[in-house]
Amino acid sequence: MPSVVSSQHSRQDNQDSDNSNTETPGTPSGPRVSLGRNSKLTIASKRSLAEEEQNGSIKEHIATKSGSKRRKLTPDSDTNDSPGDNSDEGSNPGTPGEDRSARSEGEEEDDDDDDDDGGDEYASRNKEVIIPVAEDYDSDDSEIGMADSLDKMRKNFEEIPHARGAIVRVYMENFVTYNKVTFEPGPSLNMVIGPNGTGKSTLVCAICLGLGFGPEHLGRAKDIAEFVKNGNDKAIIEIELKGSPTDEVNPTIRRMITRDGSTRYWIDGKEQPHRAVKQLMKLLNIQIDNLCQFLPQDRVVEFAALGPVPLLRATQRAAAPPEVLEDHDELKQLRASEVGLEIGLDHDRQSINTMEARQKNLERDVARLRERQTLQEHIKLLEKSIPFVEFRDIKKHRADVKQQYNACLAQLEEIRKEQEPQTKQIEQVENQLKGIKAWLEDEKRDLTSLENELRHDRERVSGLKEKEAKAEFDLDILINSEKERKAKIEKSKEQIARHERALADDPGKLDVSELNDKINEINGEMRASRNELSAGRNSPGDKFAFTCTSRADFDVLIEAVYGDNRNNKGLGLSEVTIKYIEKGLDEFPRIASKDELSTWGFDGLALDFISGPSEVLSMLCNSIGLHRVGISRSKLSPSQQQSVKTGKKMMKWIAGGVSTSIRRRPDYPAAETEINSHIGQPKFFKTVEVERHLIEEKRQRQNQLKVEIDEIGREIDLQKASFQKLEERESSLHAEKNALIQQKDNMQKSVLKYQKIKTFLSNELQTLESLEKSGKGFKSKVARQETLALQINMDRVIAAAKFSERVREYVAQYRAVASAELHAIELSSNLQHYNSWNQSFKNRLESKEEECKELRKLDKEISSKSAELRDQCRTLVANFSAKEKEEISENHSSKTVDELKAEIQQEEVRLEGIHEGNPHAIRQYEAREKEINELRSLMDAKKADLDKHQLKIKRVRDRWEPRIDQLVENISEAFSRSFEFIGCAGSVRIRKEGKDGCDFENWAIEILVKFRESETMQVLTAQRQSGGERAVSTVFYLMALQSLARAPFRVVDEINQGMDPRNERLIHKRMVKIACKKHTSQYFLITPKLLVDLDYHERMKVHCINSGDWVADNHVQDFKKYIEAARKQAAGA
Repeated sequence: MPSVVSSQHSRQDNQDSDNSNTETPGTPSGPRVSLGRNSKLTIASKRSLAEEEQNGSIKEHIATKSGSKRRKLTPDSDTNDSPGDNSDEGSNPGTPGEDRSARSEGEEEDDDDDDDDGGDEYASRNKEVIIPVAEDYDSDDSEIGMADSLDKMRKNFEEIPHARGAIVRVYMENFVTYNKVTFEPGPSLNMVIGPNGTGKSTLVCAICLGLGFGPEHLGRAKDIAEFVKNGNDKAIIEIELKGSPTDEVNPTIRRMITRDGSTRYWIDGKEQPHRAVKQLMKLLNIQIDNLCQFLPQDRVVEFAALGPVPLLRATQRAAAPPEVLEDHDELKQLRASEVGLEIGLDHDRQSINTMEARQKNLERDVARLRERQTLQEHIKLLEKSIPFVEFRDIKKHRADVKQQYNACLAQLEEIRKEQEPQTKQIEQVENQLKGIKAWLEDEKRDLTSLENELRHDRERVSGLKEKEAKAEFDLDILINSEKERKAKIEKSKEQIARHERALADDPGKLDVSELNDKINEINGEMRASRNELSAGRNSPGDKFAFTCTSRADFDVLIEAVYGDNRNNKGLGLSEVTIKYIEKGLDEFPRIASKDELSTWGFDGLALDFISGPSEVLSMLCNSIGLHRVGISRSKLSPSQQQSVKTGKKMMKWIAGGVSTSIRRRPDYPAAETEINSHIGQPKFFKTVEVERHLIEEKRQRQNQLKVEIDEIGREIDLQKASFQKLEERESSLHAEKNALIQQKDNMQKSVLKYQKIKTFLSNELQTLESLEKSGKGFKSKVARQETLALQINMDRVIAAAKFSERVREYVAQYRAVASAELHAIELSSNLQHYNSWNQSFKNRLESKEEECKELRKLDKEISSKSAELRDQCRTLVANFSAKEKEEISENHSSKTVDELKAEIQQEEVRLEGIHEGNPHAIRQYEAREKEINELRSLMDAKKADLDKHQLKIKRVRDRWEPRIDQLVENISEAFSRSFEFIGCAGSVRIRKEGKDGCDFENWAIEILVKFRESETMQVLTAQRQSGGERAVSTVFYLMALQSLARAPFRVVDEINQGMDPRNERLIHKRMVKIACKKHTSQYFLITPKLLVDLDYHERMKVHCINSGDWVADNHVQDFKKYIEAARKQAAGA
């Protein structure tokens, strides 16, 4: 469908487009416009979607137009092609240069919901077109009015400056659904219109994110990476804000968002941290996080649900100077501190009253305790006297101990002098004993060495004896083996003679060809006879067989069927076969599994295709092996046949009507015979399907067959006689064949026996030769063995003599060692006697030494105790008063420790007579008295601090409250006028909480509305009013803030959702009137729908966003040419 760009009234959505360029200085004289006969302005493109995709993008257009009041242009389906196709991208002042291409990291956001239809698949370009419309232009007006209006509107836009902090330009690249796009909003009301999904809310997202705020303020998902257009690695947002009059250039914030969610920022082409962007926003008073300034589509409901308390704060941020909100925050802090101080003072007063009451209760206990303290001090003084008395006594005791210690030392020296001669004698004996023991150790080592040598000599003699015996034994063996060899030679000669005699009868060459010919001839005749018997015989065989599973039943059936006529022939009972089967059906195992049979090409085993009693099936398995016969309805392939033969499990199978049997000879397992035969029609037990209308025909056939049977019976009788002759001939041939075979066997046995004897004879001759050869060298072997035995005997005699000499030497050494050991024993006995006598001296010496040690230890203990008592006394004296020193001096000179302890005990008895009461009363009394005094001082300080807080609160409140009251009153007046404009009622009031309105934390703004005459004014809530009513109230409240707002711009997205057409039209008119006043902040109104015949203002700027397959690709439209064309058309008419 064609893309239509209409003038003044346009609806805004987030859109997928590239560039939106307004006419800038330096561009051609004006946009080119094609104006239709019915004054309907249309712009169309002939390019198809396919052409756009080939160029890498689908171009979508944004037309920005300014319209005069109460006039509009509507799209016409029959449009002329645009005469111009100027592309003006990036030539405007402030267009980002090379330094503005950057990367970003940080925040993450979701895609705009309104862009789902536009698609991430398309690359689109945005076109911005200015379409002027004369104020009183209609279908009959002259074209001159439109041109004048166009010039007038352009002049207005050039004359009206942007307020500080207002948005001058928004540039997006690869953002959501846009490839590249530039928006240049006007300084007053900017209406952005377009169908859903074209990309209106994308502009809102770009403003929020581009100014450094997070996606949480959009009310959408938090993943900022989702705002990057599909198929791209990064997105760029660049926003130019109006600076101060003194600024040479406007500040430009550039943000780059990457696919991984990272973000980077630039301010005026220089990369900056996020905090720098936030500081700039604070400086310009841009509050994206304030719903009163920035109200995206997904947070409209949130604004209506905003509580009265946060609404007051948001209102102050949006419409009041910063110091008003600061005063409010200070009041809340001061009030919190004031409440804390008041609570603290009340608590302190209660504490003082409580403590004073407790003091009165303790006064009686304090008197008793002070009397007790006097006694306790006297007891302590007596106790302090004890160390001085103990020090006096211990000094005397130490002198006595020192005298005892000196006497003990003298006695110890006398004992040592008496012991000295005995000690020397003991040392002399010990030295002698030590020398003897050392000599004994050496001699014993030599004796041990001799013992080892004796053991070695004895073992050598024993070994030579064993060698001598072995040599003699080997000689005997050699002689005996020679005797055995000679005996074997004689025996071998006898065997050779006997075999030579047996070989005298040579049977000659064996020739059995004649016998084989005769046997073959008999076999041929027997085969012919057997074939003749088989061809004419039709034996019932197993077809008339009984099977018994019990031995007793088998015996009974044999007797009943055969009786005494078992040898009779004919068709009587002698034709019946009786079998006895012991195995059950489950004892005949399958030769292969079903899977293996399927691999070989079989449908199953023969047993699988037969049903019947298990006894009958067991008989068939036993007789003809049904459980080993494979069945296949189709023929087997050669590979399958080879697999069956290789497996050697199945010896018979039927496939495709052909029976195959494999036979192997036990003596030649590798040799096998394959027998194939076709399966004919059954002659017995054939199954016939009988139908009712054929029964009579079958009966006739039955009678005919009976006649035939009788004839066949007579023929059988004749055949039986012929068969009997054939059988007799076969028996005769069989006997003759057996005789020939026996003759052949005898001849073969004679030849085999002769060959065996020849083999035996050859073996015996070889054995004889070997025995004769082995006898050579016998005498030399005997001589060598006798020489070896003689040499071993001589070595044994020499070794025995050496052993005897070693024994004599050992005996002499042993006697010397024994004598020395005896002398050592005597010295040890004497040493023991001397040690025993010396032990008494040692005991006396050790006893005296222990006594000296104990005295020395006691002296040290007394000295240590004396030092402790001295230090203790010094410490006590240092802290004594003069009175205490005098009393202790008396106790020290006249009393003992026991007397002092007795006096202490008497005083303690007196102390126990006085009831203690509360032992901590005095300490508690004095501590509480101190605490009361401190608390009174603290209360005085708190009261002074409270007075300061109250004075400060009054001063700040006197400054803040009139301003906030005036602000709310102004908002309420504007709000009420807006509601009166639509025939409803509304007001705004401030709710002051707490006593005297001092609960500044909970001060709130309440919005009261009445939409029906029968209702009363009610507070606006998220539950009480409908969605449309909340939307109307929200718009009017934001409009009430417009003239008061300090924010440089305000954004409202799709606030008209849910409104009825009447209210929407009235609200639009009211909004245009307020937002287009002089000295108001910039305003963005986003809407997907637009009513006809709405009011417009010269200060408005309308941005139309369109997308689709047939969007015109013109960048800038020359509307002057459209007007000229319209003039010519009107002149020609």
